[in-house]
Amino acid sequence: MEITMQTKPSKFWAYIAVMVGILLMLLGLAALVGYFGLPILFPVEDVLGYNLGQIAAIFLGLFCGSLAVYHGIKSINRSASSALKLPPPYVFWITLAIVLGLGSLVVNFNIIPEYLFPPLFMLGAALSTFSVLSWAYRRMGNPITWRQAALAFVCGSTLSILVAILLEITLPYIAYLLLEPAWVLAEVFADIGWGAPGFIERIFSSPLILVFLAVIAVEAPIPEEFAKALGLPMFGRDRIKNERQAFAIGLASGAGFAILENMLYEGLYANYNGW
Repeated sequence: MEITMQTKPSKFWAYIAVMVGILLMLLGLAALVGYFGLPILFPVEDVLGYNLGQIAAIFLGLFCGSLAVYHGIKSINRSASSALKLPPPYVFWITLAIVLGLGSLVVNFNIIPEYLFPPLFMLGAALSTFSVLSWAYRRMGNPITWRQAALAFVCGSTLSILVAILLEITLPYIAYLLLEPAWVLAEVFADIGWGAPGFIERIFSSPLILVFLAVIAVEAPIPEEFAKALGLPMFGRDRIKNERQAFAIGLASGAGFAILENMLYEGLYANYNGW
């Protein structure tokens, strides 16, 4: 089945995709060299924890970069893209269970984890997200093409991540400036320390709790959810036929964001609790 557009795809964004993809692939190659080279030159005890950033960069560079270059070139050449049809969700869940089992064996029995664990780590971060995409797209009748999904996915794992980081740095500061007068309420806690008897009761009975909740609500959810939708405007209103297609593109962009986020959270947990 072929899904065709009523308007010709923009070559501008296609060229941008190719250039970004090449940069990502160079980043991925550099991360790959660093992953295998640095532990040899500078031995460290926890190779996996030390190379967490390189593992994420390898995925971002080699996988996402390849997607951007391939589909960007296809778009420049006016090649049609077929409808995105993912395997059933249970395939991803079964594969995830196998990956988790293999990862546990590799780490617990120390089966050259430096080489076998990174691909399992990437799959573990991605498979659950792909299962959700599979379920959603099947329910919607597979409304988008491989190219649309791939480019939105790359946008979510690059541009959206960057924008979210910038917003998460700036918005809390803005919120602090707006709410600074309310910090006078904190004076009631000056005579007791954090964790002291009565601290929790007093903070929840104080209007200061509203300040804390406001900062928390601004710091992460708003920047991240806004950034995840940035893949959609790149396609333009004329090339999106309906709300279902727009929603599917937004899902692909959010998936790219989520997989990189999964790698971060899994790695942070592992650094504190072990692989």
